[in-house]
Amino acid sequence: MCMSTTLGKEHPIALTYTNAIGILHREQEDDKKAEPLMLGAHNGRQIKLGPEHPHTIESLKQLVTPYEAWNRPGEAAQWRAKLPPNEAIEE
Repeated sequence: MCMSTTLGKEHPIALTYTNAIGILHREQEDDKKAEPLMLGAHNGRQIKLGPEHPHTIESLKQLVTPYEAWNRPGEAAQWRAKLPPNEAIEE
C-alpha cells in the first residue's frame, strides 16, 4: 500500500517522501518530474507544518539550487527571498 494512500498526501511523512523523490529526480536531471514534486512538498509542508518549521525551511532551501541550475535565476531569487534571515544560503 502506498504511503500517501495510507496516511494521506498532506501527512508530514508523505511530504518528506514526496520531497525526497523530487530531489532524486533533480539529481537525475529529470526537471519535469522534480519541480512539481518539490513544489508540492514545500507547499504541503507550509500548510501542515507552518512557514517556520525546520522541514518547511529545508524544502524552501532545496528549491533555490535547482532553479539556479535550470537557468531560472529570477525564480531562485524569489525562493531565496522567502527564507528567514538567519536561514539564508550562499549565492
